[in-house]
Amino acid sequence: MRSAEVAHALDGLYDAAVTPDRWPDALHQFARATGSVGCLFYPQHPEGTGLVFPASPDMRDFLSDFVQEGWWLADHRAHRGWPLLERGATILLEHDIATNEERRSLPYYKELLARYDLPWWAAIGFIADGQRWCLPILRSERQGPFTKAEAAVLADAAPHYGRVVSLAGKLALAEGLGAVEALERMGRAVLVVDRAGLIVVANALAESDARGDVRISRNRLRAADPATDRRLQMIIAQAVSPREPGTPPPPPLFVTRQEGRPWMIEAFPAAGRMRDVFRRIAALIVITDLNARARPTDALIREAFGLTPAEARLATVLAAGEDLRKAADLLGVAYETARVQLKAIFGKMQVSRQAELAAVLAKIAQSQKSVV
Repeated sequence: MRSAEVAHALDGLYDAAVTPDRWPDALHQFARATGSVGCLFYPQHPEGTGLVFPASPDMRDFLSDFVQEGWWLADHRAHRGWPLLERGATILLEHDIATNEERRSLPYYKELLARYDLPWWAAIGFIADGQRWCLPILRSERQGPFTKAEAAVLADAAPHYGRVVSLAGKLALAEGLGAVEALERMGRAVLVVDRAGLIVVANALAESDARGDVRISRNRLRAADPATDRRLQMIIAQAVSPREPGTPPPPPLFVTRQEGRPWMIEAFPAAGRMRDVFRRIAALIVITDLNARARPTDALIREAFGLTPAEARLATVLAAGEDLRKAADLLGVAYETARVQLKAIFGKMQVSRQAELAAVLAKIAQSQKSVV
């Protein structure tokens, strides 16, 4: 193992954080630079990731058996290693966590590791965004155990691994926020969820639309009807689950309501630069109110007509077809206050009726849609 080769492979991990499609090759190159069969990123609490681990391609079959056969629950290396990392160790080697007798007798070594010829191991511990991770590196019998000198080379690069994981998450979140803003300009309610289906961020339209038949509860999108909610949670689970490239998203769900057309809810797996292999950003959930008219955002209305934020919110609700009294109730303002605001809106927009106001805003919304 040479410091220069490890440093070059580390640059590849930073590149992969920016361009997620490069992760398999970057991890493969890092394994080769360390004279190993393969490597992966492993969290302290793997069940929180859905048992999905960013790994080099040569680890695919091993990890499949590791998960499917339940070895992650009886992982001797993890059981011995995490307490040592918590106490301040940065690099662990095989002989730090198992004796030769244990390696000859324990089922984890005799069955799974012997099957894939992965008897030798090193792990680099680090913390990313408050969560503890490690980077296990596995070697074959022929490649031999890691030496103390090699551990020193790995330790020199240890501070970088947390930065790589943190950078990947921040860039994915930035892409998610960009998608949220773009869809809001189109008048679409959208939420970004993580691998557990929990909401990471939602735009203002989602927060205002998610009420009644569709609502946000305990940081999740829920449907009021139990049977519909089961289907909703199913499509969200499908969207956040690992999938082969090119797999189509789950079909949309239509949520009926007492009056008018239904809500349409679509769940899109995170893709492109939004795809975080550590799965803190997992999917976009888009809510379309099929009963609503197209409407521009509050910010655009304020800019176009010089409305106050309160006037812009009222104009948006009125343009969606609500009468003044219902709009006042939805916005939590007194009816008389809404009447005063409406008068100001009519003056600034140079209209005299609600129908004219709706027509003007509909034109702006359609213009937005064609531009985007």
